Amino acid sequence: MIKAKQLFAFLLALILLMSCCLTSCKKDEEPEETTVDTEDNIDDTPLETSQVLIADKGVVNFSVVFSETADNETRASVRNLVLAIQKRSGSKLVNVSSANTSSYSADTCEILIGSIGYAESCQVYDSIGYGDWTVRFCGNKLVVAGFSKYALTAAITELITALKNGAAEDGTIALPADYNVTKTDVEVLNSLPKLENTSYPVALDEGQDTGLVVMSDMTLEKYNAYLGKVAENGYTLYTSNKICENYFYTYDNGTHVIHAGFYPDESSARVTIEKKTNLVPLENENVYTKNSNVVTSLAQIGLGEDESGGMSYCYQLADGSFIVIDGGYANDIEALYNYMKAKAPGGDIVIAAWIITHNDPDHVEGFKAFSRIYAKDYKLEKFIANFPSFSTYSEMGGESGGELTLSVLSERTDCKIIKAHTGQKFYIRNAVIEILYTVDNLLPEAVGNANVLSMIFTVDVEGERAIFLGDATDMAAKITVPKYGEYLKSDIMQLSHHGKRNYSGMQMDNTKKLYTLIRPEVILWPTSNEHYLTDGDETSAVSKHPWNLVALESARECYIAGAGITVLELPYSIYSAYIFDPNETREPVCADKPSTTDSLKYFPYVSESGINNVDW
Repeated sequence: MIKAKQLFAFLLALILLMSCCLTSCKKDEEPEETTVDTEDNIDDTPLETSQVLIADKGVVNFSVVFSETADNETRASVRNLVLAIQKRSGSKLVNVSSANTSSYSADTCEILIGSIGYAESCQVYDSIGYGDWTVRFCGNKLVVAGFSKYALTAAITELITALKNGAAEDGTIALPADYNVTKTDVEVLNSLPKLENTSYPVALDEGQDTGLVVMSDMTLEKYNAYLGKVAENGYTLYTSNKICENYFYTYDNGTHVIHAGFYPDESSARVTIEKKTNLVPLENENVYTKNSNVVTSLAQIGLGEDESGGMSYCYQLADGSFIVIDGGYANDIEALYNYMKAKAPGGDIVIAAWIITHNDPDHVEGFKAFSRIYAKDYKLEKFIANFPSFSTYSEMGGESGGELTLSVLSERTDCKIIKAHTGQKFYIRNAVIEILYTVDNLLPEAVGNANVLSMIFTVDVEGERAIFLGDATDMAAKITVPKYGEYLKSDIMQLSHHGKRNYSGMQMDNTKKLYTLIRPEVILWPTSNEHYLTDGDETSAVSKHPWNLVALESARECYIAGAGITVLELPYSIYSAYIFDPNETREPVCADKPSTTDSLKYFPYVSESGINNVDW
């Protein structure tokens, strides 16, 4: 009878191993697990010896328990742990189950992976900072704890090494009863006051000495209570903002800066903490002198006739200084430099802010080249971006990200580098910039490509509001739309990702919703004339990309970033844009009549799409 039971247990274990040694169950169900014969099990009394036997001569004494909501990376690490136990013990019979609080017993010997609601798990999580991970015994449980998938992976790897070192040839695996390894993964997160009496948050590295904590199941009342705790811990309110029903507060204690955003649409608070460097400038600090010879304007820098990528925009502000957005490829910077040199009062270029939407080459290489070639020919006051951590970039197989770009600024003493966060406002001369979306809003969602990391922000100048989307994906639109709704309405819109498909199939439904809410009168399209007209799935062709038609429904004008520089003086009058010329001849884009059809050859696509409400 015992042999039959052992054979049955072995078959179950084999099935479990073929499915990556993982099972799952709903919280209100009994956990599915394989079991060893009870005659071979250890006594249920707590272990009090100096050595804890994870396995005793080939019999595994500890089950492995993980969260049913564990991400794929954590599940893979759990599988590696189970395989390591099997290898070191020589047994295939390892109990693996998802956590089920209804079947919890303090007497059962278990390895607990992550936050699973068991008393021992909670006790350990309460004892470590958001930036730490640990592996330690708590009662009859060996608890593996960390606030991110990267921290958990590191902790599990540490445990696998310990099991290897504690294994004997007879299949015994032993760890010291006082085994306790605790290490810091993201140091800055340990300075963030902890949230109590709620579910444990997810903590992540955001790069550049910045950490992010995502707190779920949040209400406005809990959010305000947490802000109170931040203040109790010595932080002083620096600034705040409210956009629709979303609240944003920034605190400073002289060493660290905390920025906390509350989002009712997802019942979450997203809190960043960073080492204090340069704070967002306040409105009362924005002092400047208007230059009567300068007309505030927005310029779209040409990309050439056959370039599908690149993006470069330049505001000239009331005092003659500039705001540059992205800057395109390296071969786009000569046109940008010549434009600013011609427009700058006295030829002295002052860039009040250079904003980078994301770190793709066609958006950031121009800045790197500009900084190198014209290093002594301009003054740069602020550099604004939100570049994620190395781990975020490596997850999608990309380069190390913002650190490469920020290194270009290392020798510039005239520039303040500011890591932007959602909800912040920048007061720069007669411009007000408001950040609506950053990587703060995405993580811990998996990053499939760099475009989803694009910042979305508005620029209000002289009564004209423009919204810049960079290469924001359909996922970014999905996150942004429910947060702001009609607040997204803007006069001018930079069309996202050069009008191309954005890793979301050919429907782009969330992007369509975003464009419908923005309802721009003027569209700035960062692509060339050739790619605007080309009929192909991966180009900007209007006929192949219905989301672009949705954007054009409300527009009265659309300017393609082909050859030349298109200038819109602000406040803007429809059909008054002109092609920049150093001699200021002001050749109008629409030479013969107020129509976008002259320069854009757009009209043939209108009848095909059935759009009838465009004002030609």
